[in-house]
Amino acid sequence: MVNLYKLLSSKGTLFAFVVGLIAILIFLFPVISGLNSFNALPEPERKASNIFNIGITMMLFLLVIAVVVTIAGALYQMIMNPKGAKMGFLWIGILIVLFVIGFYVLNQPDNANILADLKANNVSAGTSKLVGGGLWVMLIMIFASVGIFVFSEVRNLFK
Repeated sequence: MVNLYKLLSSKGTLFAFVVGLIAILIFLFPVISGLNSFNALPEPERKASNIFNIGITMMLFLLVIAVVVTIAGALYQMIMNPKGAKMGFLWIGILIVLFVIGFYVLNQPDNANILADLKANNVSAGTSKLVGGGLWVMLIMIFASVGIFVFSEVRNLFK
């Protein structure tokens, strides 16, 4: 795993760029070849066209590969270094606790406009609370990261 880390830290950006460039080139061939027929379609039929589906599919495929590699690498590191994984589990637990607090603290929206938007988009109260819990954790993480950044810069100032 150390060799893979060394390879990705030295050539990872180049590898990601090349894979992305290849995906873009594969995407461009059907788009460029079908662009004239796409432009000839009336406006309502353009929205139903599937000319861009291959690009979306490729990017979703690359996203799935990235997620799988990330999770597999994290699991491998945890298996190889269980002592070091304790701190990671602690932070995951803290994030889960913050999410649960956000989920249960946030009430259902009581604004009529928000309720109307939720009903119009078929969003249930539970889904709304899940999104609210996620936003709660995101905001806490943003403020914590800004605070840690400021603290570390002030600390470095006095070193």
